[in-house]
Amino acid sequence: LYEDALSIAGFANTLERRHLMEGGNSSSSGKVSDENVDGKNQSDQSQWNKKGDVVAGVVSEIRRREADLRRMLIHRLRQDVTMPQCLEVVTALRRLNGVELERRNNSKSSRADHDLEGVHAAMEMRLQVDFLEARDCWIEGGVTKIGSAQAAAVAAASSSSGDKGSSSGTSAQAEQILDGVERYRTRCFEIVTQFLAIFRGSFAPSPSSSSNNHDHSFSLLSMWTARRIQTFLTTLSSNIVTHVNDTATLRDALDAASFFASSMGRVGAD
Repeated sequence: LYEDALSIAGFANTLERRHLMEGGNSSSSGKVSDENVDGKNQSDQSQWNKKGDVVAGVVSEIRRREADLRRMLIHRLRQDVTMPQCLEVVTALRRLNGVELERRNNSKSSRADHDLEGVHAAMEMRLQVDFLEARDCWIEGGVTKIGSAQAAAVAAASSSSGDKGSSSGTSAQAEQILDGVERYRTRCFEIVTQFLAIFRGSFAPSPSSSSNNHDHSFSLLSMWTARRIQTFLTTLSSNIVTHVNDTATLRDALDAASFFASSMGRVGAD
């Protein structure tokens, strides 16, 4: 369905160029001063205006559907997607950007010259931001807060069974902490790996372009990674103080955090 939708979006540019831009130019250049053909020219112009209104309505509707498609693709990145699926979605978003660039290029003759290369770089940067924001939602949605409803339910169930139940509740909370660390590590590592694989071209600027896009892309990933790790450390520290009461669990949490650090080091985030 992506292919069909993107083909229709590209066809809208063709319609706009052939029937609205070129048609408007030809109609304005086709004016003649001969009084004998004024009536015929007015009739032809009226028919052309009606045709243009229909085409303009179709193009406008397709543009609205383009925006819907973009929102749907970004929403899919908020879900659990594999690398091939992620690449498919980003490729579709890049093609939508290409449709937008083509539309800007079509209108270039009637407006001031566009810096298409600069616009393309800005679109690519916006795509990277949208990607990381959407994957942020996936992290937050999949990693439940330690000591939240699930831990509270375990603690409530165990409190009624005395000391043995209390020990069981503490163990369950410790397991939840370790499980949360592992989930967070896995998802952060997966997102960084996906970003590097999909946007690696942004880290190698062409000879004809400046290194600004390269620097911005690298800085963007660095800032995102630093923020996620800082969030992880703050959450882990808070939950250790609240829920960890024995050295064995503290040791396990430290081992899990060290493994998290070594995993991120493999993708250059050490």
